[in-house]
Amino acid sequence: MNDRSDKNAFIHSSSEKLSILEPMLGDSRHKGEDPRAIDRPVVYLTTAEDERFSYKDEVAQYKYVVEVDDNDTNLFLDEKDYEFMKECNEEYPGMQIRRWYFSLRSIQVTETFEWDGEKYVKRQNF
Repeated sequence: MNDRSDKNAFIHSSSEKLSILEPMLGDSRHKGEDPRAIDRPVVYLTTAEDERFSYKDEVAQYKYVVEVDDNDTNLFLDEKDYEFMKECNEEYPGMQIRRWYFSLRSIQVTETFEWDGEKYVKRQNF
């Protein structure tokens, strides 16, 4: 029997120096979110490694990688966003569908990247 649970890597962006991602209600939250996340503190995550995240119309200073167990009951696919992206793909075939997730718990950062004006560069964790 294999007791090891598989983990997936997820990305989170921020303008803040972080070592742990804490669920929060930020000023960029909106009512178009998955109903399970509305008015709840969450951490938003994606699997889109190549995305240049923006924060208040600027590229986010930091991009964080975290690992989450496959069986983590606090991790959810943002169903509303996923359905919207599928509709966009029907309208614009070939568009890459980005998947967004949210977590209800704190998550330890495993890798840190900082924007240098042209690309994200790996840095020591904070």
